[in-house]
Amino acid sequence: MRISIWQQFSSNNSSDFTVVGEFASSQLALTAVAEISRLLRELGEWYEQPENRAALDSIRPPRRGVNQPLTPIEIEFSQKYQIDWGQAIDWMRQSAWERDAIIAMDRFVVISNLSVAYSWMGCHPIDNLIERLGGKAVCDSDRDGGYLVAVITATAPSPAIAAQLCDGISAYLSFSDSFREDWLPVPWLNYWKAELAIPEVAPDNLTALEAAYLGRERQSAEFHESSKELMETLLTEANLADKSGEHEKAAELRQQWADVETKALEKLPPLSPEDEAYVLQAIQQARAIGEIHRYDSQLIFSLRADPTDHNLFAVMQYLKVNGCTNVEFKIEQHWDHPQIRSFTTQLPQGRVVTSNYKLSP
Repeated sequence: MRISIWQQFSSNNSSDFTVVGEFASSQLALTAVAEISRLLRELGEWYEQPENRAALDSIRPPRRGVNQPLTPIEIEFSQKYQIDWGQAIDWMRQSAWERDAIIAMDRFVVISNLSVAYSWMGCHPIDNLIERLGGKAVCDSDRDGGYLVAVITATAPSPAIAAQLCDGISAYLSFSDSFREDWLPVPWLNYWKAELAIPEVAPDNLTALEAAYLGRERQSAEFHESSKELMETLLTEANLADKSGEHEKAAELRQQWADVETKALEKLPPLSPEDEAYVLQAIQQARAIGEIHRYDSQLIFSLRADPTDHNLFAVMQYLKVNGCTNVEFKIEQHWDHPQIRSFTTQLPQGRVVTSNYKLSP
């Protein structure tokens, strides 16, 4: 299977970016994560100080013509790693955001502002820092002119199994393009959880939570559709009663409206607010948008997503559990505009490519 990940070009003056660093081993990647996390955390802590908050306004956006001096931690890193830092980093404003800005995927490190804040910077100086820490950096940034493609290849045990996987994933992908994107189960949801190693919820329980959440969504939508006319009538009559001074009648009508919805909600599958928030986060981060095609036992899957959503390894593990072999990926950087929906043909030359990462048997 081949999976393609890219970021669309921004329509404003900000510049979202993703940097993927490849290291020789997972241990080196973790060492780099620890160092970059320290930079981001201390940077956020500096901006959290009341006396430093105003500095953000002078660096966002840089077109204002004000050159904000580097923060102490940026000066330390620029001198330690001999990097021409340039502009002060403008997207790390809170220390807690460090958790959402960087992840490790085996021997790969992904740093992005997509889940953090807008930026007017692009990939620099993070790309240079990755290289100073011993990695190879590829970048996805409209400001820097490149975008990333993560290519996963895999072979199903047989054409029949390939067809089954293709049909199931196609059904999910066709729904993920609609506004009801969360109404079908994410095929690789459990493997997303396993990749994040979250101990609070076991995989089977996460699947049960997903089933409960999706059931509530379906039933809630069906209720609102079937009761739409009644609910609108009650609210209209309540508003008219208010205008005519019949406030007690208006209150009674609004209570009837509330009672109708309360009784409907009582019939929904039980799900605590905490569980609902957790499983919704899982569904949103593991979801994918793209296309899948089958050629005999080979599957080609063009996936558009944020690589920091952890779904890359989740998809790979899902394929492995379903009997696929030779499951591997590489990340490529391209320089032409990504006006394509599927990378089923030969990709253009002249790109930066990481080495293949193969999922263990």
